[in-house]
Amino acid sequence: MPVRVRTVYQCLSLIFLVSCHAHQGQFYHVRRGDTATQIAHVHDIAVTDIQKANPQKNLNRIIAGERLWIPSVKKVSRGDAQVQQVIHVQKPNPKQNVTVQKKTTQRNKETRATIYFDWPYNGKIISAFGKHNLKMHNGIDIEIPSGESIRASQSGKVAYVGDGIEGYGQTVIVQHPDTLFTIYAYLGGSKVSKGQPISRGQSIGYAKTQSNPSFFHFEIRKVKTALNPESLLSRDK
Repeated sequence: MPVRVRTVYQCLSLIFLVSCHAHQGQFYHVRRGDTATQIAHVHDIAVTDIQKANPQKNLNRIIAGERLWIPSVKKVSRGDAQVQQVIHVQKPNPKQNVTVQKKTTQRNKETRATIYFDWPYNGKIISAFGKHNLKMHNGIDIEIPSGESIRASQSGKVAYVGDGIEGYGQTVIVQHPDTLFTIYAYLGGSKVSKGQPISRGQSIGYAKTQSNPSFFHFEIRKVKTALNPESLLSRDK
């Protein structure tokens, strides 16, 4: 397979397989005025699915600022095409998690030796990388005022721009050396286009209008493996 074709295939594979919070689902921050019915409609799932995923919550009395776990959907769309994807929602295996964590830690060390990343925005982390209520969150959610600019964490080439990935909203994916990718999701809009070379610190998009609080989602991946962004980001924001 030619190198260029293989690179494109890797990018598309990442787009199809990535989900905002791994293959299990995603957290949703309830906003003022939200109802369970509205949230279910936006994510194209049933209210009963949300209730099953959040048995401790009373969906008739959701409060602005709290988080709901939204189970994964089975369909990923890209542009006009739709790719059917089988997503298995499994309970984490404690023994397996230990192995994965060791591999991830080692891979983070290897990555740090060759490349580092800047903070895409100097904001508070409101949802960290790692397990939350036995569910894996494969990135970090960063608080940001509505309309503020979001910067490229490292130089690279834009691999994807759009809102065709379920659970992501408006998204920009940037490819970097060593098969590394950064993912910027829940954006209000983008300022770059697919295939465009970008420099570290360049504005790639801006925060959407939200409340309680306004945020965007950020991931770093080695091909399809999610890495802990905090271990790879520079200490100086």
